[in-house]
Amino acid sequence: MATTNWDRNKFLILVRHTAVSPNPNISAAEWPVSPAGRRSAIALSKKIKPFQPAAICTSTELKAYETGVLIAAELDLEAVTVPNLHEHERRNVPYFADKAKFESKVRTFFAQPNQLVLGNETAEQARTRFQQAIDPLFGHYPTETVVVVTHGTVLSLFVKHHNPEIDLFTFWQSLALPDMVVLQRPLLNICT
Repeated sequence: MATTNWDRNKFLILVRHTAVSPNPNISAAEWPVSPAGRRSAIALSKKIKPFQPAAICTSTELKAYETGVLIAAELDLEAVTVPNLHEHERRNVPYFADKAKFESKVRTFFAQPNQLVLGNETAEQARTRFQQAIDPLFGHYPTETVVVVTHGTVLSLFVKHHNPEIDLFTFWQSLALPDMVVLQRPLLNICT
């Protein structure tokens, strides 16, 4: 990513949590980071370091928090949990062993943003909640780069809202575990 024309202190870096050790017997919010995920999160921190972030804020879900802690340790920062950065509310949804069925549900979730499709929150409700959690961070860090460690669907909804030209489902599918999206503040356009 070329950033020579931008002030490196004016970014929002959204990080999708790293790979987990799934357990269908507990809520996905409680899944821990896998050993491979630990290594990937540490590797991602090297890509984040040049932006000199002032803060690492994470979702309260274990996989995001552990990802944030790993990144923060590499950057000599502290990871701080922030309410409402969690994945769209789907704690009562059973585990999808079939990836294609899960992706089909997510596609419908994105296509019908005001309908309850997957879980207890519509896509629009999830995006609004996430936006309301992000906004105060700009007040706390008005001129610094902030890293937010979160989850794929809410991250994608937020990015789409500020970059309407992207295809939401395709963008979501393209995100790795972990992955980062750098948004230029205050416009919040994707930096490529």
